[in-house]
Amino acid sequence: MHLDARGVHADVTPQQGNLFPAVRIGRAIPRQRVTVVIPTRDGLPLLRTCLDSIPPAVQRCRADILVVENDSVDPDTIAYLADLAGRAYEP
Repeated sequence: MHLDARGVHADVTPQQGNLFPAVRIGRAIPRQRVTVVIPTRDGLPLLRTCLDSIPPAVQRCRADILVVENDSVDPDTIAYLADLAGRAYEP
């Protein structure tokens, strides 16, 4: 009744307590959308390592990845970023 009065949706299961009655409360926590922001500037090896390491976590929480480029001048970095632009990242 306490949870209902506060608008908390939960599964309440009575449990056997040693001294007092007990309950087990299970609440579903709604998942919110998350954006992973990765700033970079001429750090291709670090950027590549970062993007290759996060897909399991990104898939679990359905996150978006946002790479923020900060005036890179290295041709390899620019080419890599151009290849990433406008598509879903798959390592």
